[in-house]
This record gives sequence, C-alpha cells and structure tokens, in this order.
Amino acid sequence: MAEPTEPNTLNQVPLIVEAETNEGQQDKDFWLQDGLLILVAGNVKFRVFRTLLIKHSPLFSDLVSLPQPAQTSYEDGLPVVELFEKPAHVRHILRALMPDDFLPTPLGSPTYEMLASFIRMGHKYQFDKLGSQSLTFLKEHFTDDFDRWMNSEFVPPAFEIKHAIGVVNLARFAGQGYESILPTAFLVCCMVPGKDLVKGFTDNDGTAVTLCPDDLGRVMEARHRLDQEISRIVLRAFEPFGTVYCFSEEGCKNAVSCVLHENVATSSPLLVPDHVFSHWEDYRAAFLNVPEHTLCNGCDDERRQRFYDGQWDLWKRLPKIFDISVPDWPQ
Repeated sequence: MAEPTEPNTLNQVPLIVEAETNEGQQDKDFWLQDGLLILVAGNVKFRVFRTLLIKHSPLFSDLVSLPQPAQTSYEDGLPVVELFEKPAHVRHILRALMPDDFLPTPLGSPTYEMLASFIRMGHKYQFDKLGSQSLTFLKEHFTDDFDRWMNSEFVPPAFEIKHAIGVVNLARFAGQGYESILPTAFLVCCMVPGKDLVKGFTDNDGTAVTLCPDDLGRVMEARHRLDQEISRIVLRAFEPFGTVYCFSEEGCKNAVSCVLHENVATSSPLLVPDHVFSHWEDYRAAFLNVPEHTLCNGCDDERRQRFYDGQWDLWKRLPKIFDISVPDWPQ
C-alpha cells in the first residue's frame, strides 16, 4: 500500500476510507483479537479496542457513533480507519492509552519521540489529556524556577542533549501558555555542538528535526554572549574583597589570587564552562588542588553567594538574551 500524503488540515483527513487492507502487516504488539476497530498507518495495521479511543478522544467518539457511509472499508467485518501518520507515532499513542495489563513492556520514562507523538497527535486527534500531560511534563522540567533548574539535569532521563532542538519546536507548536519552556530549551541547545545544531537530528521513525532559521539564529547569537556572561560572573566571584566573617584575610586573599591565576584563568572549562549555570562546588574544588592555600568558611560562603547572585541576574535576563517574550518570567 502506498503511503498517503498528509492533508494540510485536520478537517481534510478522511478518517474512514476505502483501504487496501489485505496489504500491510499486522502490528506485533497491537493486534488484539478482541479489538473492534482497525487502524492503518503506512503499511502497518493495528487492531484495537474501539472503546479505548472513544474514552480518550471526542473525535473518535463522534466518528464511531455516526452512521458510516456505504463506501466504508471493512476487514473481517471491522471498520478500518486510515491515519496519515507514521506507525511509530500510532504505536506511542496506543502504548500510552492501553491499560498496563495489555502492554508488552512498561512505559518507563518518556522519550522525546514519545512526547512528540503525544503532543502532536494529541492535538490533531483530540487526545487532550495526553497532550496536556505531556506538555506539563516538559514545562516542569524546562522550568522558569531558577533553584529547581539548578538542581536538575539538563534534559529528562530518557532524552539526549540534542532533543532540546525538538523541545523548542514543541513549545512553539503548543503556543500560548508554554512560552516558559523556551529559555531553558534554548539554553540546552547552546550546548549542542555547532554542526549538530545546524543539521538537527533524525528521530527514531526517520523524521528530521531542526530549528527554524530564526530560532537557529537566536541560539548562535546567544552562545557567544553567554560565554561572556559566565566569564564575567566567574571573574567577579574571584575579585579581591573583604568580609567581616573572614578569619584569615591575608591567607584568603593569597588563596583566591593563586587559584584564579593557576587554576581558573588557565582552565577553559572553569572560566567558560559548557553550561552557564554550573555549581560553585566546581570552583570550590579548585582550591583543593592548591593545598598550601586555604579559604576560610566565611570567604567561601561570600564568594558562593556572589556567584549565585550573578547567575540569578543572568537567569532573569534569559528571555531578553534569546530575544523572546515570556510572560511572567521571574524578575
């Protein structure tokens, strides 16, 4: 069966059509003998519970409740719904909707491909709860909460760094209410190597995922500026200054000067780290490499706070740095 061309809008999708159902292979996981509906995606057929789709999608509920036209295609007495989707996308949706007892393996942590399918197909076929839950998952990870971001990984457990490119696109697709995903998604995009950033990536079903030209430009311009910003924050944290809590002013000044010149200024990963929101502990460890110089607890706390304040100021300016509007971003 030739793969159909996707229509421009959902209203143009012929949900039930004459399909050459004798062609195509039965999906090994979703060909349920008790299923009363057959879905066709590409060259793969899925036999599923009709009530499962009715429960989660008003569109499918209306579809199966209406009298079917005479030309409706049937296989083994069951109606056939041909979807303009790739089989992997349909498989992700069915795995999410199917009761656990029917799943061949547990869902586990969602991958990028799973969430992309949930969000895009959730919108197209009105699986509203699934789409909303998926966007909430992204919104909670790619957060506007500075302290939460500082204590989380760059991407969710089953994601790779490159998938931030796709997260930007999903946030753009979701639109209003999900703008807060963009600053940290762009931030992670800045960590993707240049060539990979430009060419994007190909997901598991062969779909090419790239940033649009405007967003690619945003990331390319922001990378250089962020390098400058973090260097300024680091150098300011190591500027000589006194504190009433210092127990050894001369010793602490010598320690800071030594570490700055012998470790930080000569170490690119410290002066310009891969991630602008690195932790003070990465710099504190530099003092351990100079055992003859020690920093008292009072000076260490003061410099930690100065480093934190610099990063917090940078966090507040992220939307401006990426030239985007994010309502209610922390100020």
